[in-house]
Amino acid sequence: MNTKFLTQEALAKLLDEWYREIKKQNVDMATKLREEVVGYVKNNKLSETSQFHYHLISFRHQVLTDGIHIGQDSFDKINEFPVPSDNVLSYYYHLFKAIYCTFLLNIKEAHYHFDEASYLLESISDELEKAEFYYRTAVLYHHNNQSMLAIKNTLKAKEIYEQYPGNELNIASCENAFASTCVLLQQFEQAEESYNTAINILQKANKSDLVLRIRNNLGWLYASQNLSELAIRHLSEVSESIPHHFKAIFLQAREYYKLNELTTAETFIEKGSSICQQLGNEEYKWHFAILKALTSGASIEETEEVVSLGITYFEKESLWEYVNEYSEMLAVKYYSVENHLKASHYFFKAHEAKKELDKKGALQ
Repeated sequence: MNTKFLTQEALAKLLDEWYREIKKQNVDMATKLREEVVGYVKNNKLSETSQFHYHLISFRHQVLTDGIHIGQDSFDKINEFPVPSDNVLSYYYHLFKAIYCTFLLNIKEAHYHFDEASYLLESISDELEKAEFYYRTAVLYHHNNQSMLAIKNTLKAKEIYEQYPGNELNIASCENAFASTCVLLQQFEQAEESYNTAINILQKANKSDLVLRIRNNLGWLYASQNLSELAIRHLSEVSESIPHHFKAIFLQAREYYKLNELTTAETFIEKGSSICQQLGNEEYKWHFAILKALTSGASIEETEEVVSLGITYFEKESLWEYVNEYSEMLAVKYYSVENHLKASHYFFKAHEAKKELDKKGALQ
């Protein structure tokens, strides 16, 4: 297409076409359309609304092609503009801001923007857009340990995708999301089955890059069962192909720690910490910091200092599973040295976090 003489209306249609291909995870066509749009944008003065629309879809393209590098500054261009009154663009803004916050694991802010997007979704008739919304909210619910809501929204998205040919990759994403929630529920056999279903779909489509995402989750599945060597085999494949995949790097570090291969664990910790610092990922910064204290042989008091700071962050973000996990870890450490006052303090904190998790489950 010759984009040199596009009208603003035609540009909007081209942006919509680009977004449709992004939603189908059609990287080749989405990239081709991106090049056309960028060519036009470089040579023409855009209205404020068109610039806003362009930067929104550019961000969503990054989610598709380079999500692992989404950091604090990834929404800066969009934030330079006021949110238009147009319902569709306003919906995109809140949906994409929610996705951005989910990547950074700013859970409360992500919930806020998903709520705003849900009101605006009522004015959108596109069923595939509704599937996109359900899938993205399922991902957030998974991160927030709201397993039943994650499964419910995943299945709603999958049901819509199955009605429209050409959405096989999105069906694979739903299988992956469903499997990941099964891991949280310790339904390991079902999780493995769904991960393998997703891999089979992606392999038939020759999407080796997407297969790596599932390999990471398989590594997490095996790590959750303390099958460290099997977990490391899958995770190594991911981190070697995607060197900045900090989640795979963290899991590898933790599994090497379990195997008492501390030097190797420390190498992965340093690498992962550096990546999280660059991306501004606060949650994993604390996961790495706590693991570093454990592998370095720090005293209980030194470990407590790091862990308590991490717990403060997890409490602020309502990440109660980590408050529970790390509080219980400190409680056991203090109990083992017969510091019963400290042990009881952290056992109680773990107990309170567990109550919050139970409350969250009851509200689903």
